Amino acid sequence: MREAYPGRKLLIVSNTAGAYAMDRDCKLASEVEKSTGVAVLPHNTKKPGCGPEIMEYFRKYPETGVTRPDQVAVVGDRITTDVMVANLMGSYAVWVKDGVVPPESSSFVSLTYGPIQAALF
Repeated sequence: MREAYPGRKLLIVSNTAGAYAMDRDCKLASEVEKSTGVAVLPHNTKKPGCGPEIMEYFRKYPETGVTRPDQVAVVGDRITTDVMVANLMGSYAVWVKDGVVPPESSSFVSLTYGPIQAALF
């Protein structure tokens, strides 16, 4: 993913690291960034409600080329957070079936493809 989406085109949006409710001083976010080489979004609202904060990040970094939500793919293993934030934003969702939430606990799936400028996970 880092090769396909270099620099700030790849972003980690976590409900732990970078989420001010869980990581007030962004210490965990900093550790994740150091270990992965990928930026972590500091945000006030947890997924699925942080779509505006995600888009604000891309507006802050115009070099990503992201100007609209339909240029973003959200890759994640949780339907009620990752897939839902993508749907609420008008972005693409790629559901990783064998993730944290088992498939039998999920009620719906959204998997789409298109001209993606950036990816979140």
